[in-house]
Amino acid sequence: MNKRTYDLINEATEIVATLDDNGGELTEDLDKQIAEWLGGCDDKSGALLYARNAARARQAEAGDLIEIFKAQKAKHKRSEVAIVKYQTKLLQGMEATGLGSKAKGVWGSVSLRTSQAVEVSDVETLPIGLTAITVRADKAKIKKALKRGEEIAGAVLVDNVTAAWRTK
Repeated sequence: MNKRTYDLINEATEIVATLDDNGGELTEDLDKQIAEWLGGCDDKSGALLYARNAARARQAEAGDLIEIFKAQKAKHKRSEVAIVKYQTKLLQGMEATGLGSKAKGVWGSVSLRTSQAVEVSDVETLPIGLTAITVRADKAKIKKALKRGEEIAGAVLVDNVTAAWRTK
């Protein structure tokens, strides 16, 4: 049975959407759906090309949404910082004029608080017991050593398999 291009594209889009819904996991049902889809196509490579293009379109859309999300998150953070600064200045002004250091509204309440923070001017002069050292693996050096045949306790090379698409 030779399917129309329109049907191939729609079915490929449905398969990719199902794959997205499954978090990228290829289930038995989805595997069967793909097999049936390919079985109904005379041109298997063309069918796979439609599926790949549908997947790429989803990836591009996801990338765009991630960028929009990052921009909105940064904007939200800037707004929150500005609001806190304005509230603090408002409360400081209220306190300076004798109106108190608290404000209430339908949104809730806000008040001034005094807290203490440590400010370190020179880490090198601190006693050893008052400093922290962070240890992390240098994966690039470990990989080179493992490839040379060295054995390193707690580290092994693991093969990761990914799909590579090339089109002409």
